[in-house]
Amino acid sequence: MSGAKLGAGALGVALLGVAIVVLSGGGPAPELVLAPLPTETHEPAVALSGRARGPEGMTLTIGDELLRLGPADPEGWRPYETRATLTEAGAHELVLTLSADGETLKQARATITRIVDVLGIELETPAEGALLSEAHVEIRGRVVGPVDLARSRLLLNDERIEVGSDGSFALQHPVRPGAQTLHFRLQGQQSAELVRTVHYDATAPHVEIYRPTDKFTVRPTLKFVLRAWDESPKLQLKLGELEAELEAGALWTGEVPVPEGESDLTLSVTDPAGNTFTRTLEVERVAPQAIDSKAFLEAFENESSSSGRTRMIRALDPDDEVARLTLIARCLTSLDWNHSQSAVLALSTWTDQATLRTLPGKNAPNVAKNPALLGPLVERVLLALGTAADPENVPVLVSFLRNEHWQLRRGAAAALERIPDARALQPLASAFVQETHPLVKAAFQRALERISRHYEPSPQAWASWASASAHLGDPRAPTNFPDLTDKRLLAKGMEFYVTARGVKGDKLPLVVLPDMGLDVSTIAPYLRALEEERRVIYLQIPFPRETKFNNDFVSYPFRKVAEAMGALLKQLQAQGEVPATGVGLLGAGHGGWLAAMYANADPVMVQRQILVAASPSSQAWFYAVRGLREQWKTSRDMDLLGAGSRLSDPGSKPPVAFNQGGLNAVCKWFSVQFANPRDPEIAHVVGPLVEKDLEGTTYRVYRGWQPLVGYKWRDFNLLKVGENTRTLLIEGELDPFFDEVARETIDAELREATDATFKKRLPWVVELLPGCSRFPWVEQPELFVGTVEAFLDQE
Repeated sequence: MSGAKLGAGALGVALLGVAIVVLSGGGPAPELVLAPLPTETHEPAVALSGRARGPEGMTLTIGDELLRLGPADPEGWRPYETRATLTEAGAHELVLTLSADGETLKQARATITRIVDVLGIELETPAEGALLSEAHVEIRGRVVGPVDLARSRLLLNDERIEVGSDGSFALQHPVRPGAQTLHFRLQGQQSAELVRTVHYDATAPHVEIYRPTDKFTVRPTLKFVLRAWDESPKLQLKLGELEAELEAGALWTGEVPVPEGESDLTLSVTDPAGNTFTRTLEVERVAPQAIDSKAFLEAFENESSSSGRTRMIRALDPDDEVARLTLIARCLTSLDWNHSQSAVLALSTWTDQATLRTLPGKNAPNVAKNPALLGPLVERVLLALGTAADPENVPVLVSFLRNEHWQLRRGAAAALERIPDARALQPLASAFVQETHPLVKAAFQRALERISRHYEPSPQAWASWASASAHLGDPRAPTNFPDLTDKRLLAKGMEFYVTARGVKGDKLPLVVLPDMGLDVSTIAPYLRALEEERRVIYLQIPFPRETKFNNDFVSYPFRKVAEAMGALLKQLQAQGEVPATGVGLLGAGHGGWLAAMYANADPVMVQRQILVAASPSSQAWFYAVRGLREQWKTSRDMDLLGAGSRLSDPGSKPPVAFNQGGLNAVCKWFSVQFANPRDPEIAHVVGPLVEKDLEGTTYRVYRGWQPLVGYKWRDFNLLKVGENTRTLLIEGELDPFFDEVARETIDAELREATDATFKKRLPWVVELLPGCSRFPWVEQPELFVGTVEAFLDQE
């Protein structure tokens, strides 16, 4: 006996037909007989029987099922029996086929209608096509009609459901991601199967916020520019009291009112399944002030803290002409990167965007007269256009991609990166192919990658623009993806992003640590040439928020991260990515802290270390000296030169002047931040480490940087860096914006005395690279790469 499961057919009555086919040759003519069937049935299956005869090797099928034929009688007839399942209510057509050697000999057809007197199952939930945001579905319903519950069982996908005495049922049923079908049926009753299809999507919409980029505003309303992605085409947005419908993938712009002072705005984007993206944004509405430019600049100079100066800049209203001119003429050209970026943010909120778009055009012709000053100024105006996240700014930014001044091309690319607009892709790709300046090429690369990701989901699509540059043969142009890209690796509970490029060979591999908070793309373009002959491994160090320290650099667990990095290198060594002979280690920014700490702890693994800082010592000393003098107002009495002379003996008695005012502070040694021991541009502290007492709170020097070395880590001071590992220190020249007054006020004697101490006590090779700035920090990549390569290859 065998069974067949058939689908519904057309309505009709039972037919019994026999077609006679006459074959040439011997043997009986093929015949097929189907026993009479009822025209209607209440049962979910029907028995079929009959007989067939024909040539040897004949087969009988019903649908796709092969039926077994019994032994032949003297007349050649062979019996058969089977059962056909009637899956649904309605008419079903049954077709039996007799064939031999692939040729149909005979067919018999019959139609039977299944009647269901009782629907049996009613569902309240889920509805057909329901979207689920959790890994289970709520099912509620009841069994209806004259059903014998004692003799019947309710099945869901062949699993029994408990039914109450009143016929109701309720349960939670687990579901898998994606679409799936729920089959309900009553076993032992004349009930059709009930089907529901549900879709489980546990992924919340992905939302990218382009504006605002920081918490401050002088406006009574705050402009938002964002984009959301999801499988569902329509999404619901709620921002404060504002509700709107979003189209997935489209740019959305809106404004919400904000009260004076500090407040929180909650942004939520929900898909039809109920998955919700939520973010709480801190907002501070600063009251704009009508200013006098001279008075503002005087107050700005007298403000000692960096955060205080930032607030002053953000309180400027660009719609006020005096404030706008101050932003453009003075704040945009600030040597402090935080201050210049605050000016960019303030200028980006200018309501007269049309006039803002004309500023670069007015200033660009003058760049040739003094490119050291006006070039960066126009570049930052372009950044303000990008930060405004207004698609109307795209055409003017695109027009600067072919400007003769490289800083303006770089600024235009960085600005377009902040406005993901498809119109910029082709001009950027075309300009990328023809660009020769490595810094601009790197900026084009970042902009193309970021914009492409908004329109193409695959890495292959991101690389499509780069394929056009393959014929150039430039090793710094990324024509393919590395074999290890942004792989997440865990070590001692911390997550690192690892990217490995280059050739595995005999040369010492180089492990690169970018500055904290910066992507590997900020440093990788400068090191492309090294990848031709050696392996280069980039480690993205954890951001402060990823170590649960809430962006507090002072409390950043450098030592724990350094230990985790060491464990990670051991993992890579076990995988064959890092050789047993060790590696070279290059640290930039905060990466220099980690490089120095780990190299000191494991000189076997780290054969060479290279520490890189952008700002020069002379620029750093100006901030250190001025900060100390402003903070303690003891510039006439403080024996700074005496403090510097005691570097060689950190345990010696402090100068008498340091005890004035009851501070009872101790100058133990000068702190080192990253590679450069006197670098405020990227550092947390420069200059003497001044403590209130040995166990108390350290005082902050100029711009609010917190001294770390020596106070946080008493067993790790400047005189130990490079003690066990051969070290190369690279630092840059003065920024072109550096004030002439600063050069004059630097304490030359103090700097010379300190430099002499460093040279005497530290076995460092010091290289000064010309033309460096705060970010990016290398403007002569050939010189930089050559210096690094020569140091790594030294015997």
